[in-house]
Amino acid sequence: MEKLRLRPALPTDCDLLWQWANDASVRQNSFKMEQIPLKDHIEWFKMVLTNEDTKLFILQEEDTPIGQVRLVYDTNVWQISYSIALPYRAQGYGKIILQLAENELIRGGHVGEKLYAEVKADNIASQRIFKQLGYSEVVAQHNNAYGYTKDVAEETYKIISLVSTGGGTVILLSNNINSVLLLDWLDKRVDVRYYSDKLNVDMLERIKPRLIISYNYRHIITSDITKSVLSDTKQSRVISESRDRNKKAYTTITVTAYSDIDSRKRSEELT
Repeated sequence: MEKLRLRPALPTDCDLLWQWANDASVRQNSFKMEQIPLKDHIEWFKMVLTNEDTKLFILQEEDTPIGQVRLVYDTNVWQISYSIALPYRAQGYGKIILQLAENELIRGGHVGEKLYAEVKADNIASQRIFKQLGYSEVVAQHNNAYGYTKDVAEETYKIISLVSTGGGTVILLSNNINSVLLLDWLDKRVDVRYYSDKLNVDMLERIKPRLIISYNYRHIITSDITKSVLSDTKQSRVISESRDRNKKAYTTITVTAYSDIDSRKRSEELT
């Protein structure tokens, strides 16, 4: 975990943050869902870098940017928002980035001051993270959303082994609030990650999930199937890159791609 750190955003991060901000899932989870023009982003970014009441950090693992977190001080409250880059979602980085952001406030002498966040009602993963970190639920300023608040802690968090890449994780795919009961049940028994978007190949290579439970629980996809798909994808990448070295092949896996897989390869148990 010592390889993970927050650093202040730099002028050179402008384009990267713009790409992250316009990611489809990020826009879906934002209260302003329209795509952000580059010109508007550049003006906003310049303002953020010079605003004393705004702290913008990049989460890095060694030299790789993982996500961003922003703290805005307004009317005696630190408003916090964050996002994680697509290949690193569902791996525990959301929790880590919020902990490290609070550590920055602690070191800056802001112990006891208020933190506040708002999360859309269908963003269950973020809701769980704030609850796990001791935030209390309050009335949100936006409709169809939840508000979360807590006091900045007195002691810094020690970040220990929160990112799961060991191959024992269960991924639950759902965009239904009713999945929370199943998620809670799984959480008591296995290392489970809740996700509500398309699975990314890079993400799966990092997590190496034991099982993937598909939308509406129609399929339980075992690790041998995932490994087979990843192996085929790697071969396709090599062929594609050999044809055109100037283009990168990115592949998105959707659960529906597994619908024709021999049912004998599916596991119906979690043990």
